Amino acid sequence: MKHIVFDQKKCAGCNLCELYCSSKWYDSFNPRKSRIRIKTEDYVDPKYNVCLQCDDAPCVEACPTEALIIDQDLERVVLIEDKCIGCKLCIKACPYDGIYWHSEYKVPIKCNLCEGDPECVKICPKNALSVGD
Repeated sequence: MKHIVFDQKKCAGCNLCELYCSSKWYDSFNPRKSRIRIKTEDYVDPKYNVCLQCDDAPCVEACPTEALIIDQDLERVVLIEDKCIGCKLCIKACPYDGIYWHSEYKVPIKCNLCEGDPECVKICPKNALSVGD
């Protein structure tokens, strides 16, 4: 499935991707509300965490209410917030730390590829982010 690809060598650690992601989905320039996380503790070796839209999707398997589904047409794992009971099992199941808890809205947040046009990819000034298969 399609997912965000990160080129660590190109990343400047500016965190614009986080800011624009949170702005798109929550009208707030707040990295804690971002669906992508860039870790820049040493600014030499930035790392990222984002949903990789896994084909086997352990988060989907872990969800007891089918709030997470694999949408083959859209080529991504989709969260249906109305079905979520807030058990956080999807967060625990993700081997890539790509799902986060949104304490304000009481639901997990994860990348949905901005429904096909990822803000983080568009805004990255160094082209460190792209969409790949």
